[in-house]
Amino acid sequence: MHGGSELYTAKYGNAMPNHVFFLNLRRTSGYSCYIDTFAGYFRPFRTGSGNCLEYLLSEIYDVHRKNSPLMIESKIKIRNRHVPKGMKILYDDRDIIVIEKNPKFLSVATDDEKELTAHNLLTQYIRKGNSKSKLKLYVVHRLDYSTSGVMIFAKTMEVREKFADQWEKVEKKYLALVHGRMKESSGLIESYLADNDDFVVRSVANPEDGKLARTKFKVIRQFPKHSLLEIDLLTGKKNQIRVHLSEKGFPIVGDKKYGAPTKGRLALHALSIKFKHPFHGEEMIFETKDPHLEKLTSSKPFSTRNRGDRRI
Repeated sequence: MHGGSELYTAKYGNAMPNHVFFLNLRRTSGYSCYIDTFAGYFRPFRTGSGNCLEYLLSEIYDVHRKNSPLMIESKIKIRNRHVPKGMKILYDDRDIIVIEKNPKFLSVATDDEKELTAHNLLTQYIRKGNSKSKLKLYVVHRLDYSTSGVMIFAKTMEVREKFADQWEKVEKKYLALVHGRMKESSGLIESYLADNDDFVVRSVANPEDGKLARTKFKVIRQFPKHSLLEIDLLTGKKNQIRVHLSEKGFPIVGDKKYGAPTKGRLALHALSIKFKHPFHGEEMIFETKDPHLEKLTSSKPFSTRNRGDRRI
């Protein structure tokens, strides 16, 4: 299912010399046909009582260019006045919606909070206030309550499953400010993580008791008592980055749960995400800055005389 209708894909022969057109056929109930994207000639027709097939030319592939897409589906216009508080919409099309989530804002519902979440408020946004709308959003991945940055939601289960198929190849980068000066310029942390009854995640010795988690890091700036890291999240387990850095002896600034000696906001930001669009296959990347981290690292005691250090 795709957007409440059955989705078919058909190859439309040699419509032009050396080219092949790929059409998306959308079967909807009733006699009303609609076009949510249009990039070529369109011819609707009916088969049987009450059924309508709509031909949608969404991509053109040049056979002699290794099937590279020549056209990309247009974005849906972002209605800035109606964007929910706690987030910024970076991209929206018929398959996915990409946001920047603010810190101290839930990604999805919990037992204690089901309304004030990115998932619920974005669902209301795409429904445009229509209480009878059946449009849904599907969670592709999550960010912790205190973590800011880039998130993706899928508009159909089919798209969510396509993300799941490619998730190991999706590049997810984070910025983290940690206590302590790391001697290593880069490294890889691996362990098996398990959640205990207190909802605290820890590494366990027995692989059967946990799930494999892999975190790659690189130091991009040093301070007298802190380090700024770029993180490649190779797996996506609960609290993974926070646990791995804490157990290594470098807890994230503001992470009281995992041993940080300071209070304040968690200094962890989902910097960027790179993936192939689940429908047309184009490589996409979204990146956001974190004003909190930038302000923090430019203020005392971080604004020391490290003039040779690389800045974000």
